[in-house]
Order: sequence, then C-alpha cells, then structure tokens
Amino acid sequence: MQHTEAPLAELRELYKAAEEFRDLSPWSYMADTDLFAVVWPENGRTGYCSVFGAGGEIFGLAVFLGTRGFRSFQLQASSQELDFSQVDDTDLMERLPYALMATFEDESDLEPRDKEQITRLGLDYHGTKAWPLFRLHEPGYAPWYVDPEDVPFLAFVLREARSLASRIRENPNLLEPNDASRPIFTRRQVDGEMVDAWTEEPFEETRRYPLPDLAALKNRIRFQKPRHTTATWEVDYFYLPRMLVREESGRPAFPRVVMCVDKATGRVLDTHAAIGDGFYREAPVRVLEAMLRRGVPRKILVQRLDVLATLAPVAELAGAKLGAVEQLDLLDGLKRDLVADISDRYSPEG
Repeated sequence: MQHTEAPLAELRELYKAAEEFRDLSPWSYMADTDLFAVVWPENGRTGYCSVFGAGGEIFGLAVFLGTRGFRSFQLQASSQELDFSQVDDTDLMERLPYALMATFEDESDLEPRDKEQITRLGLDYHGTKAWPLFRLHEPGYAPWYVDPEDVPFLAFVLREARSLASRIRENPNLLEPNDASRPIFTRRQVDGEMVDAWTEEPFEETRRYPLPDLAALKNRIRFQKPRHTTATWEVDYFYLPRMLVREESGRPAFPRVVMCVDKATGRVLDTHAAIGDGFYREAPVRVLEAMLRRGVPRKILVQRLDVLATLAPVAELAGAKLGAVEQLDLLDGLKRDLVADISDRYSPEG
C-alpha cells in the first residue's frame, strides 16, 4: 500500500527535535502528571503535553490533541484508580489516549517503514531506547504512522517541550499555578514571540456524531408503517477484541458492534459491526431496520451517552421512548459471551 510522507526536510527537523528532547532526559525529573500546553502559531492548534518515562519502561512525550485529547489525558489519569476487573472492554478502549506520541525505542521495536525512513534521512542510532518512533494513538485504532501534516506540528511541540523542560530542571515549581481558574501553563505566540501564559481548561463542547439521512428514514417509516408493540429493548455499542484492517488506509482498527435485545425474551434482534466514525451513521439505521421488521418497541434502554445521542433522532421518528439506565443486565451478559467467544476463537492457542 502506498504511504504519503512529509517532505524530507520536515522529517529531518522532527528527528532532530526528538533527539534533542531525548538527550535532555526530562523524565528523570518530570512526572507524567506535569501537564503543559503548546499552541502552534500556524493555526492555533493546541497540544497538551505530558512527559513520560519516570517509571523506567517507556520514554517520550505525549501530545494530547485539542479538547478531545485533553479529556483523554484526564481519563488516563483517573484510570489509575480503577479496578480494571470491573471495567468492560469498551470503557477501557475509550480511555486510551488521543495523542501524537514521540517515544524512544530499541531498534527491534521499529517497523520496516520506520527503519527505511531513518535510512533515507541518513540517520543512525545505537543503544537501547535511542531510536525515535512517532505514532498517532486514537481510541478504537491501532497506533499508526503520523500524518504528513502533523510532522511540523510535532516537531514544533518537541522543541518547545525541550526548552520548557530545561527551565523546569532549574525551577521545579514552574508548572504550579497561582490561580486555580487558569491551571494550565501554556506556551503561545504573542506579537511574533513565544511567551508563557496560564490558561483555563478547554471547554468540552457536546460531541457531534455523524448522523444518517433522517429525511430518508422518515420516508421509510411513512411508507412501511411499522406496527407498535409493548416491548422493551436494550441497545448498546461495544468494541470487538479483534482488529481488522481498513482497506483505504491499511490502518488496523477494532470494529464496533450495535446489538439490539428484547428484554422480555432475551432474544438478540439484530447485530451489526462497522469501523470508524461511519459506525455512528450505520448503527441507528440498523436499529430502525430492526424496528421495521419486528415492530417499534414502546421503550429502548441504553447505558452510554453516544448511544443516547445517536439513537434519539431515530427513536423520535419511529415513536419509541428512549431511556438511560446505569446498566443493561441482559445485553451486558450477551455481550460478554460474544467477546469471550471471539477472544477464544482468535487466541494464539485457539
């Protein structure tokens, strides 16, 4: 598969910035909870940065991307207090970082594409944890190569992070805020120069999900005139523990499934899997198709905000009441059985 790469000059700058950051070893005196922000002057894009490596295993810089990335940093921090035996795979997947990461690895940890890139640049590295590796991390996907447009952004952030880390080595309290309403130490450009600032936590807007063609769905309901029933359904979305490769990009991803269950009978009414944000367009349509075949239930129970947000327009069109609950006892059990079956089927011993 053909991969698009950034110009060699931009890649050289990225590797140079990574080398200088690595040589400073900021993880020897900074914790991964020491968050700071860098605003890219080119377009105002913000990276929320965390230096990791104090544990002595993985070394590098995580650049959490925008508001979504900041929230994923918060979820990562709160995950340290979780009992993971009580958290399902979908919740764990949603807690994965949304970030660009520059890490320093052994040569054996690099993919052939990484080594080829380093060779083309005329670079060479020796020793353990010395080889720069750049990846995009995103919930629902395997870590993937950095897009060309992200290369200059990541190089800029690495340079700013190194400069700031040098100052923190001399002043360990630099990131401690004086004003609780503006807790994030931020590097941003003012009048052409990068300056220090204290900024608020980013405001989390309501996430907008891609929706199906509601007008077309309304016409289907009007044409097919589905009967209404007294049934209660449980509906949920969840990830499968088996990665598939997206043909257009070659990037491995975890499929998401929508499952509909009749609460009274325990019968699975429909399941459907898809990859990426297109899932949010397809899932409500599949639920509606199940209603057209089996009758519109009186009530649909859900337990996740994304399910509530994406099903609400379709439920309203069909005339079904949507209700949020803390747990879907019946569906959760069926989901665990399905996930366990797939895990066993594709395990190395299976």
